[in-house]
Amino acid sequence: MVKLCKARLTARLVSAQTEPILTVLMRVSPGKATFVHMNEAVIIGATGLVGKALLAHLENDGEYTRIHLIVRRKGISKHPKTIEHVVDFDDARSFPTQIAPRHVYCCLGTTIKKAGSQEAFKRVDHDYVIALAEHFLALGAQHFAVVSAVGTDESARIFYSKVKGQMEHALRALGYAGITIVRPSLLGGKRDEFRFGERLSIAAFALLQWAFVGALRRYRMVYDHEVAAAMVEAVNKHPTGEGIFESEMLPPLAVAYRKRMA
Repeated sequence: MVKLCKARLTARLVSAQTEPILTVLMRVSPGKATFVHMNEAVIIGATGLVGKALLAHLENDGEYTRIHLIVRRKGISKHPKTIEHVVDFDDARSFPTQIAPRHVYCCLGTTIKKAGSQEAFKRVDHDYVIALAEHFLALGAQHFAVVSAVGTDESARIFYSKVKGQMEHALRALGYAGITIVRPSLLGGKRDEFRFGERLSIAAFALLQWAFVGALRRYRMVYDHEVAAAMVEAVNKHPTGEGIFESEMLPPLAVAYRKRMA
């Protein structure tokens, strides 16, 4: 039987003006003890467009005292409060077990073209997401926030939208105390790789933003830093329950986040 004992410690938050008392749990089982720092966060997919923006926010704003990155290779960050965990996404045995953060942010995602097939795409955008969500829930995580997409529907004819919908459905069934799902439209931001078609679409969307009004507002282009900030603000405002935030809801949340951090 796992016994839980509580300890208390005083820790200084980065960029914070106060020194809050943090509750730390220690799980004691045969041959193993794990400390659980309740103000730590995990980011899955920190090398993507939104993931990089999210990492920058969390490293600089003092929201959490420790950030754990789930990565395929090291070298993503050298920030003193960030720890990189190299994993094989196809092997759950490689997932870290000595951490149990309060919040998990998942920005993992690819495209069918980049993945090479529909099957490979689903493995990344559905299977990996749910496997990691299950893993961190078992370790005590309280809230899971994930980047989905506009038009998500598990009964959709479009394969991309269908997989995203299936992922959302599976996530809701896991039993997290809190879930945040953000559904951005076309993402604007500086990408590492050049995709001509994508660049053309972004340029067109930027010129036609004014035309997306009323019911079409959710199809306006939204920027990576807005999605990232909106995720953090949504988790902060709605720590429990289920929150689904369509694309048009993200910029106002990002503004609220910046005001709170100012």
